[in-house]
Amino acid sequence: MATIRQGIYQLLSAVEIDTKEQGRTHVEPWLSQRLVIDGVARALNDDVHEIVVLKCRQVAITTVCSVIELFWSLANPGIQGAIIADRTDNLERLRRIFANLLETLPPEWRSEEHRIVQNNRTGLAFANRSVIDLLAAANNPDLGA
Repeated sequence: MATIRQGIYQLLSAVEIDTKEQGRTHVEPWLSQRLVIDGVARALNDDVHEIVVLKCRQVAITTVCSVIELFWSLANPGIQGAIIADRTDNLERLRRIFANLLETLPPEWRSEEHRIVQNNRTGLAFANRSVIDLLAAANNPDLGA
């Protein structure tokens, strides 16, 4: 069985994202993305489930965190996860990222249990009972605290 790290990298290499430079393309992870993936995988292997990523802008961490969230939700039935954007307008960008990821999922992630049963402005729900909520901190001051 693949490790968490291997599973995340396999999914990341299989899906495609839209880029300004190359259009829709496979992800070749940057150092910043590899550091986050490796750190998250190490934490999960050590049974740590609260992970905070401090990042600067324009290092593609939102994309890789979306892949990690999608991987974890599909691999673990019944998970409830969330991605919290800083502002409501950034939720649209998150929805576009997830739409690209879902459109380009490889066949092994398209089984009946991975079927999308809900995809709307509040998030995604899968047949395996996993949910990814899309939230904005600007709408809820407690989320940004």
